[in-house]
Amino acid sequence: MTIQTRLIEYRDGDTLLEGLLAWDDSITGSRPAVAIAHAWSGRQDFECNKAKKLAEQQMQNQSGEFNYSRAASQLAEAAAQLRTLRKFAARPKK
Repeated sequence: MTIQTRLIEYRDGDTLLEGLLAWDDSITGSRPAVAIAHAWSGRQDFECNKAKKLAEQQMQNQSGEFNYSRAASQLAEAAAQLRTLRKFAARPKK
């Protein structure tokens, strides 16, 4: 098993963002994905290493079913939380 990584771009509204995609290149076809939300300071080594570790664990658990619906729901929730944080950070200071 060899975990590969690649930076990917995605958007939240008009904001262009960058994420890290991690996958096992010894497997072809459909496979699970891992989405890690970074801290306020941005993507750091911790988040990148966590994504790689989770990708390795999922590939080792071939008997397990990946819940795509749950993952999509969690990603949508994380995006909503990020939008809320951005609004809070953009408020005028008193």
